[in-house]
Amino acid sequence: RGNCSISGKVVSAATGKPVDHARMYLFYLGTHGSIFVRTAGDGSFVFKDIPAGPFFLKSSSTAGYQDASYNPEGRAGQLPQFSLKDGEQRSGVVLTIEPAYRISGKIQDENGKVPENVDTLWVFAWVEKDAGSGYKSKQAKVDPEDGSYLIDGLDGKPAYVIAIHKPDAMDGSAYPPIYYPGTFSLSDAKQIAFDGETEVDGIDITLQKEGGLTLEGTVTDETGRPIPETLVVVHRGEMYFASFGAHTDERGNYRIQGLGSGEFLIDLDATQRGFVRVHDPVAFDGKSKTTQRNFTLKRGVTISGKFLDEEGNDWQIGRSHGYAYVRKDRQESDSSFSFGRLWNRLWGKYNPKSVEVASVRSAPWGDGDYRPAKMLFPTKSTFAIQGLMPGQIRIGFLPTKENQEVLKILHEGQNIMKSGIDSKPGQEIKDVTIVIGTP
Repeated sequence: RGNCSISGKVVSAATGKPVDHARMYLFYLGTHGSIFVRTAGDGSFVFKDIPAGPFFLKSSSTAGYQDASYNPEGRAGQLPQFSLKDGEQRSGVVLTIEPAYRISGKIQDENGKVPENVDTLWVFAWVEKDAGSGYKSKQAKVDPEDGSYLIDGLDGKPAYVIAIHKPDAMDGSAYPPIYYPGTFSLSDAKQIAFDGETEVDGIDITLQKEGGLTLEGTVTDETGRPIPETLVVVHRGEMYFASFGAHTDERGNYRIQGLGSGEFLIDLDATQRGFVRVHDPVAFDGKSKTTQRNFTLKRGVTISGKFLDEEGNDWQIGRSHGYAYVRKDRQESDSSFSFGRLWNRLWGKYNPKSVEVASVRSAPWGDGDYRPAKMLFPTKSTFAIQGLMPGQIRIGFLPTKENQEVLKILHEGQNIMKSGIDSKPGQEIKDVTIVIGTP
């Protein structure tokens, strides 16, 4: 909360008329907090009592329209930033949104029926970003009554359509991802072209469990012992939610069937057993039906502690986000890290779940073993972080309670908030205290 505001209206690029019930999304980079509002009948919107600082603002998932970003400074990128000064009441913002393109169809199983676990079945339309810098997507859920779907908000570029279960794809009970018109491989998929039409119907996909390529192998620790319950995920680097995976068994073996040819990333997560999470590239040429890849995971660092307020009392989390990471280069600027590829946003079925509603997002920075680790909350006033890469560890925590922030992070009487803490493989670091208060 704060003493600023931003207001304006949304109009249709086709008619010039106001768009009522347009969905507006405001994101505050200061706390990574979001606000959504709907425009009124005259297309107007207002965000009141917001703080000064960096934001981005866009229309989001408005029925029949493409998303559009507010970009007063003409910045590059999909989410251009702007800033409000203390006490600023910015008004007169006009966001012009273009009519959307749509893709619709039905998803069915091998018997022509609505698939099982349809409540976790999604359909994605992937379109290439400007300048060929990867792909962006729109998605829709599948109607449990008849298996139909409708993907709205597309910009008219040719699109690949894929049906995928999430998060069932991680527990071995789901169908592999299938591209239209019915293939495991993106190279064999057919792009949907609009050819002057605003909607293409009849893009039907039949799911299948048999066929495709297979990836299999064993996951062990550095002594050669198998690591069961490891989540192994294969996904395209440019299509982050086009993923499929499995867990290792008691012997550390895994097998993932139903893959297509092309270049992928393999992610392995056994942080619940104290191992560092890793990802490696893998390529399938389609000539070999089965590819063997074995992995050795390193023992990581565990950190645990508690939250206190300025008076030394237990501080309880609300909806918050915590993490820790290892700096590759100690000479790097503290501001040099930024959110990178989203690691599936999925938990393995063996990962511990927090008792409190908090973010489970995971955003890898860097390559290989250098990844932040999620913060778990065993109770409302304690935290734990597992499977950290050894090295100089920095801890981050973002409370979303009003006017609250981290004042200091203590370990053995020292404030490690800026310096971090040195660690060794397999080390358990206990009694870390995160002090939360009003700046």
